Amino acid sequence: MFYDDGNDYLIVYRDGTFTITSLADRSIAPQVPLPPHNAPRASPSRLHSMRQTGSASAGRGVQAVDFLRRAPVLGVRFSLDKRHICIQRSHTDIDVVSLQDGAEISYSCKGKGQGNMLHGVVWTNDTLWDLVLVTMQGLELLKLADGGGSLKLVKHDRRAIHWHSYLHSNRLLALCSGKDYATVQCFQLMPDKLLKLPDFDPEMPPPPSGRRSRLDKASIVLCKLYDKLCCIHVNAARQEMVIYQLGRAAIGRLCTVNLFSASDRYALSVTDNLIAVHNTDARITMLFDAWLLQWSSHPVAAPLPLGGPPAPGAPDGELRDCV
Repeated sequence: MFYDDGNDYLIVYRDGTFTITSLADRSIAPQVPLPPHNAPRASPSRLHSMRQTGSASAGRGVQAVDFLRRAPVLGVRFSLDKRHICIQRSHTDIDVVSLQDGAEISYSCKGKGQGNMLHGVVWTNDTLWDLVLVTMQGLELLKLADGGGSLKLVKHDRRAIHWHSYLHSNRLLALCSGKDYATVQCFQLMPDKLLKLPDFDPEMPPPPSGRRSRLDKASIVLCKLYDKLCCIHVNAARQEMVIYQLGRAAIGRLCTVNLFSASDRYALSVTDNLIAVHNTDARITMLFDAWLLQWSSHPVAAPLPLGGPPAPGAPDGELRDCV
């Protein structure tokens, strides 16, 4: 199962078939273009399979693609124009398949034989590039050639990358780099350029061993708060949350928030400028308003129980686990 945040698709792969559900509108099937009747590269059986699947699923928010060759699937993303699908086949290789004529392009990341591996893939469909590969050795910006018959490497930004995070709504890409896994480098994927923002090192507590702690991917959340691009870092050891504002010239530390409860792991979500901090150990959720944090670091409401409605037959007050 995979989530395509660029299109808000939930994609399930099983027995050679990709089943796509649109989370943005459950009543409308994703508008994946079907191949033309005179498509030269796709066999009649493949075309028939796609049309039958699409028409049968229309109106239920679900569509399927079942004409692709069977091979390992480590990740999958649709292009923003819904004309191509990118499938990660291994830790170094991807396939880009046209949903119009079935043409398939295979591509391997640079340094494949020198230990380089893929972290992820991002579709941009911009003027200069269509696809961004995030690898252990840098960013590879690729452009589909006219007609979609090949992939051209437009730019290769070389740097050591340990993990990445991506905010599609603002084309914001955060990379963790540095020998201590302690530096965050952000880029904005602009239509005509790759905009590099200043890097910064979120403050980490020194561990008992004296060696600096590594920055965990789950502790970093990219978001937009009151029209400001922000990066939130949750420091579980210190029971605090730090909000950084990302600017083109500098990175500003907006505020530090006490989370009031201990936990080995927090989860964050951001909706309508509200930051929800989920303490999975104490099973509570705390809500913070980014605007009010300049005056008070307290939650906007009392902590809320983390869980679902009572399970059938459960004692009063016992909540069902939420997954």
